[in-house]
Amino acid sequence: MLEVSPVALTLKYVEARSYTEFAVKGVRYGFGRGRERDDVPDWWIEEMILPNIANGGTMWEVIDTKGKDIGKAAIKALEAKPKPEPVVVEPEPEPEPEPEPEPEPEPEPAIVTSDDLQPEVPEVTAESEEPAMSASDVTDDILMDAGFSAGMTRAQMQNWCGSRGIATINTDTKASLTGKARQYLAEGGE
Repeated sequence: MLEVSPVALTLKYVEARSYTEFAVKGVRYGFGRGRERDDVPDWWIEEMILPNIANGGTMWEVIDTKGKDIGKAAIKALEAKPKPEPVVVEPEPEPEPEPEPEPEPEPEPAIVTSDDLQPEVPEVTAESEEPAMSASDVTDDILMDAGFSAGMTRAQMQNWCGSRGIATINTDTKASLTGKARQYLAEGGE
């Protein structure tokens, strides 16, 4: 750390902002651009400001009462650090290139017929089918079990429908949204 003389230090604000302030043990110190104050505790300047200046901070200048600029001295002290000697690294000899592997032969294209493109559809027998429900068969209890209630707000109903992929428009009413929910559940949703 920099040696600081026992003489009182003066802190000067040189940042571009027009005003700043900080508190030291509950006492506030305010600075306008270019303002100098000598009532800031020296120990605080030594602990907080000088390390900041030494690390390249440009917000403050510290001046002792003799007029010596400690902030610039801190920057000079950083610049005066001995620079490490450059390390000479000898380049490694380039390895010989490996021979390129022979490309693998491309497989012959498979012949695709129109039968291969037909999607497989499982056969449904009449015995396994359940009787289809219509929208009028969906009761309020079924709606409630699915989390839909006539007591919901219109926005909640639109959210419920939207989360299940049911298309809604902003002119839908609560009645039309309830009808869409009944239709969705009748078609086997949930």
